[in-house]
This record gives sequence, structure tokens and C-alpha cells, in this order.
Amino acid sequence: MDPASETSVDLIAALQRLPARQRQATILYYIADLPIPVVAERMGLHEGSVKAHLAQARKRLRNLMEVRHV
Repeated sequence: MDPASETSVDLIAALQRLPARQRQATILYYIADLPIPVVAERMGLHEGSVKAHLAQARKRLRNLMEVRHV
């Protein structure tokens, strides 16, 4: 498997390990490319809560990806 494919597989696995709200916010914001107000509306949350979920998800994904590549 080439490195890019391996990284994609690792990222998908890491996304699956996120708590549901962090995963949903991450997918809507980064993959579906929706702005934070729309993500907040779809999730029934305040914008600040979405930002917090995204920050927590980034931190957790960073840690998960680092562990996989050590």
C-alpha cells in the first residue's frame, strides 16, 4: 500500500475512534465543507460548542495519528 493510501486508512480509523459529536462535527466541517453556523444548526448546538468539539477532535486525531506513525 502506498503511503498516501495508508495515511487515508489510518485517518478513517482514527475518525471512527472519536466520540460521536466530535466525529460528526469533524465530518460536517472538514469533509462536507460546511461553515460553523451550519454545522451548529445541523447538530443542534451553539457555535462555540461546535468549535470546542472541533478543537478536541483535532487534538485527539493528532495524538492518534502520531501513535500510529511512531
